[in-house]
Amino acid sequence: MIKIKKEIINITNNVTDKYDGPDRDKKVFTYIYTKLAHHIDYDKFASDTCSLSGYDYEVTERVREDASNLIGGLIYGKSLCSGYSEILRNVLSEVGIDCIYISGKLKDQKGSHAWNQVYLDENWYNVDLTNDRDKIVNGIECKHFLKGDQDFDRYKKYDVISPRLEICKESVQNPEQLFNEYKYVQPTVTPKDIAHATHSKNIHFTDIFNIKSLFNKLIHKSQDIDKETSR
Repeated sequence: MIKIKKEIINITNNVTDKYDGPDRDKKVFTYIYTKLAHHIDYDKFASDTCSLSGYDYEVTERVREDASNLIGGLIYGKSLCSGYSEILRNVLSEVGIDCIYISGKLKDQKGSHAWNQVYLDENWYNVDLTNDRDKIVNGIECKHFLKGDQDFDRYKKYDVISPRLEICKESVQNPEQLFNEYKYVQPTVTPKDIAHATHSKNIHFTDIFNIKSLFNKLIHKSQDIDKETSR
């Protein structure tokens, strides 16, 4: 739990101090939403274990459990939809944003899914980080970012089983602006950074080599002195 708390603090560090003015909550949310997308991959292995049966299903239970809670995404960087939704709810709680975990079952089929509703600037919106994640990382338009009920296809595909569900009256009007101005930008490593790191590494190994050489010289000199003394 200490590691999880540290990761949440790292994700939200100083984010509330960065933004103010109109739509402040949406700005903070956009930053956190996109930062989580860059930090957490979808756990394909855990997803594949869901189709197993018998002993194989039982021995992989811990994998699915971790991927469905805070551990998988925040500690190991991999989540299932339930993990994404639970992490988003907890991280937003750290910055005072109300977020609901929503789950549903496919209509007339086997299968379930989880997503969220968030309360931003006095309005409720639907979001699905699991399905937006790859689009955010690859710079593609998100299909499930701050949507009203009419524009959110989850309610056409799933029967909601969560006890609480808010009415989301409309979609956000400026998604492109929010992404362009307030998204989290993954740090990039430049050739200059690599050259500097390589140079520092070489200096480090050179220092070690020089110290070892000096140490060997001192040992040899000490041995020579001992030989002279014994004579």
